[in-house]
Amino acid sequence: MSTSRSTTGGTRGARPDTVELPDLQMPELTDYRLVGKAIPRVDGPAKVTGRATYGVDVQQPGMLVGRFLRAGIPHARIVDIDVSGAWEVPGVRAVVTGADDPRLHGPLLKDQPGIAREVVRWAGESVAAVAAEDEEAAAEALERIVVEYEDLPVVDTIDDALAPDAPLLHPDAAGYEVVETPGMRIAPVPGTNVPYEFHLRRGDVDAAFEEAAVVVEGTYETQFVQYCHLEPHVVIALFDAMGTLTLWTSTMGPHTLRSMIADYLGMNLSDVRVITNLVGGAYGAKMYVRTINPAAALLAQKVPGRPVRVVFDREDEFLTSTGRLPARVHIRTAADRDGRILARRSTVHWNKGAYADLGPMVCRNSGYVSLGPYRIPNASVDASLVYTNRQPGGAFRGLGVPQMAWAGEQQLDRLARELGVSPVELRRRNLLQEGDTSVTGEPMRQVGAGPCLEAVVEALEAKPPREPAPGRRVGRGVAVVLKSTLTPTATFATVRMNVDGSVDMICAAVEHGQGTMTALAQIVAEELQVPFERVRFVMPDTSVAPFDRSSSSSRTIFAMGNALRTAAIDIRTQLFELAARVLGVPADDLALVDGKVEAPGAAAGPFTVTEILRRHYKGPANIVGNGSFATHDVYDPMDPETGQSRRPSSYWMYAAAGAEVECDPETGETRVLRLITAIDAGKAVNPQGCRQQISGSAVMGLGMAMAEEVVFEEGRVMNPTFLDYKVPTSADIPEMEDIIVETAHELGPYGARGVGEPGTAAVPAAIGNAVYDAIGVQITSLPIRSEKVYRAVREASA
Repeated sequence: MSTSRSTTGGTRGARPDTVELPDLQMPELTDYRLVGKAIPRVDGPAKVTGRATYGVDVQQPGMLVGRFLRAGIPHARIVDIDVSGAWEVPGVRAVVTGADDPRLHGPLLKDQPGIAREVVRWAGESVAAVAAEDEEAAAEALERIVVEYEDLPVVDTIDDALAPDAPLLHPDAAGYEVVETPGMRIAPVPGTNVPYEFHLRRGDVDAAFEEAAVVVEGTYETQFVQYCHLEPHVVIALFDAMGTLTLWTSTMGPHTLRSMIADYLGMNLSDVRVITNLVGGAYGAKMYVRTINPAAALLAQKVPGRPVRVVFDREDEFLTSTGRLPARVHIRTAADRDGRILARRSTVHWNKGAYADLGPMVCRNSGYVSLGPYRIPNASVDASLVYTNRQPGGAFRGLGVPQMAWAGEQQLDRLARELGVSPVELRRRNLLQEGDTSVTGEPMRQVGAGPCLEAVVEALEAKPPREPAPGRRVGRGVAVVLKSTLTPTATFATVRMNVDGSVDMICAAVEHGQGTMTALAQIVAEELQVPFERVRFVMPDTSVAPFDRSSSSSRTIFAMGNALRTAAIDIRTQLFELAARVLGVPADDLALVDGKVEAPGAAAGPFTVTEILRRHYKGPANIVGNGSFATHDVYDPMDPETGQSRRPSSYWMYAAAGAEVECDPETGETRVLRLITAIDAGKAVNPQGCRQQISGSAVMGLGMAMAEEVVFEEGRVMNPTFLDYKVPTSADIPEMEDIIVETAHELGPYGARGVGEPGTAAVPAAIGNAVYDAIGVQITSLPIRSEKVYRAVREASA
């Protein structure tokens, strides 16, 4: 059962000790013709009838089958690799190994080969790849490749990697090329397995702890989680006769992938083309150059004119793809007797796996929000990435915030118990409000944390707790989070109004399930006053679509929405200029009504776009509008020593979650009975789409909280299929309520901001706090399995 509702957020009065803010021209939350309406998704009918085209559905004439050989061993030196047997298989057209790998790659630190060279650093790393006429030939060719390994010590855990005598997994790390990134200083720590560290300092933490009336501390851990998107990774690579490389692939960032592949192969950007169709789920996975893209590109290089298709099966996804980074967080919180937080200190270690990938950004961006959406005058954060011989973790819905919230929000409930106040009241006393200063020194604006909490509490208390079964206990918990977005970024878009008045949106936004096609079309149709059905979303193609970094970090509606809105306004301006010449009236006197140009008070009209264009150009024509949106002018680079910045993010996301659980202390069995999630959308461009995002993010958080975990033993994955890896099904979904809060943002289109991620971050902590409320003992590691609850109750009563 799922219900939903909306609420308009407000903020409490500014505190007297807050930073003065300039007057802001806030977007009006008003009624629009299309914006704010729950228009059904344009991709819905094609998807539910099986007619939608995803990356896995794309076919090209003459395709070869590409397959790659995994090492199967977590750490070893490659002594020899013999591929002669593969060439003996009929139908084999190409074989590549580390000898063909041109250079190291990586989005932030270039530490990863496309195919392993001298050393294998994780069991899922590819050591060779083949292209053949069919699946059977490709599979047999892989079986005939002989690799001789020399075993090396396996570094499996954080403690293994940090030990004084730990083997260095990247002894040459100091020489790796660093990708310049604003606000980040990536410098591997010499003589260690630490490729990146983040530090934040504010105030006098030590003095605050000495003066505190109450201090609580604890260590919390989270697990490696797989993305489990239904569509697997897939790519078709083709080098044509002109030397252009075209990739048909499922990716969240066509232009980012294009840039990385061009750099990896030493090609011009103009010689690489990436085409994307509908993407069947991504959550951060299908973004950068990883195993599948280098293998396909290198194979295609060997067979110009023949497309090479590589597609993962589910085992490939579990063994080779990235996932949610596991974290160990030690956090300490100090408060006075009135429940005012005086200081927080956290020490975070991330089990990064074999390569850095996007780890430094996860470490930094989650680091400066790891202390929560609270007023904290004294703060300290030390976060480190740690290389191990596990598969690399990467960006995943929430970018590290779910892991940090699991620690910080659970500890707040411990603090509340020590102080003798309710967890909700403790949060009310400390949540950031309009004009408060964050731990990075930012004067906070349009703060939606409080409205989200109040919406959840109201919904949770609207029903009494469910009567527990005999011998069982019911508990409730809440959690509140904030999350940043990628900043600075630049986004560009083109809108084309055709001679018949229909409209094409040409941009690099990717539809991977979040409702992008629909919400963006609503914005364009709103500005051009055309029927929604007459706006078409053109699938991304880097040879046509202007640059955008990615459809990630919940930035699409914010960044691409603004870019498309300005492009539509550009069209409207041009149309009025043309109409003014045709009609002989000032452009300022014209208006767009129902897609037609009219001059109020004029005897003739209104005039269609067709009439205006044909009269002016004396024949068929169109109007092309260009738009852009960039956040560099509002970004304040973060100080690498102190983590201080007056604006590290162009906007903030806020969410709160409330959970009701039932626990059996005798068996540890735990069920989630109710789950309420509220997210601040700023302005819900499409409320139905927002609720779908809120619901989906909550269910993903439920899976992280209760079941999902990739199990490792000595660097190897032990449960690489859905037979052994539990994800929530419809039978596991509790009673749910999804709430939209609207606190308009100054920069968002119509006040909108993204909603796709923060719900995932709030849910595990809310469930954990509900379990704490039920049994009186905290579960400090995820997932919350029955055996953990059973043991925790027994240990507490011993």
